[in-house]
Amino acid sequence: MASLLSPHTIAKLKRMRWKSPTSLGSMHQGTRRSKTIGSSQEFSDYRTYEAGDDVRQIDWNVYARTEKVYIKRFLDERELTITILLDSSLSMWAYLKKWERAKQLTGALSALSLYAGDRLSLVISNHRIDPLLSKKGPHQVAKFLGQIDNIVQDDTDKEPFSTRNKERYSPQSDVTIIISDGLEPISNIDETLTRIQSRRTHVYYIQLLHEEELSPPYTGDLKLLDIETRSISEVSMQRKVIAQYKTRLEEHLSAIESLCRKKGIPYIQVNTRQAIEEILFQQLKPLGWIN
Repeated sequence: MASLLSPHTIAKLKRMRWKSPTSLGSMHQGTRRSKTIGSSQEFSDYRTYEAGDDVRQIDWNVYARTEKVYIKRFLDERELTITILLDSSLSMWAYLKKWERAKQLTGALSALSLYAGDRLSLVISNHRIDPLLSKKGPHQVAKFLGQIDNIVQDDTDKEPFSTRNKERYSPQSDVTIIISDGLEPISNIDETLTRIQSRRTHVYYIQLLHEEELSPPYTGDLKLLDIETRSISEVSMQRKVIAQYKTRLEEHLSAIESLCRKKGIPYIQVNTRQAIEEILFQQLKPLGWIN
């Protein structure tokens, strides 16, 4: 585990959890508060006894005072189901640092969820990687981090995240966390988000970019290779060209943010200049995504 996340980070994650939606779809008992009434020890209110009710739930102290039979009701506790969708398309591998940060972020959120007692599924957009579906408990942390850390690049898999995601199994979850660079047409992203939201899940979108994608340091005449199409373009990296690139990138990033806002999807952009703990505890935590 230490190769992907430091022991210090792991120790902090053990005390945290992902934000829980107000209503949970899972029928399994867990540690998350649900709006439904059930058998936890957190008192909710009273209701009149009816034939067939469990007599063990009768409050005899109330009966002694009022000579009326009331049943105690308790808030139920359900488990939170979480799915993490990790974009492993070729653009995510363009920079080693970018892919390493993506793995760290995926691993950290996986560990956080498992330590919190949530039921977790991890789906990676690579047809060679089998999903880890519906796992629960701290004993699963090493398995998740090991699979994430050992992902090998597949140069033959040139499908974008949105296309590959259609073919990957997406389990029903209370929460779906997408980790992607978002470097594909807005129409593709829109279709992906619409499809995921149709499963009645609370979606969170984390966009990860490399620092050089945000501000290219290149100058002079260059040959640029498109990592996904393998096409080569000759470009003169003058100030005007770089300025045009930054403008188009900002437009694209703004479009993703606006799309998420329109769909009610919490969105955040992070980059490789930030250490993993900075992303977790100085960005996600203040937003209330983790607590």
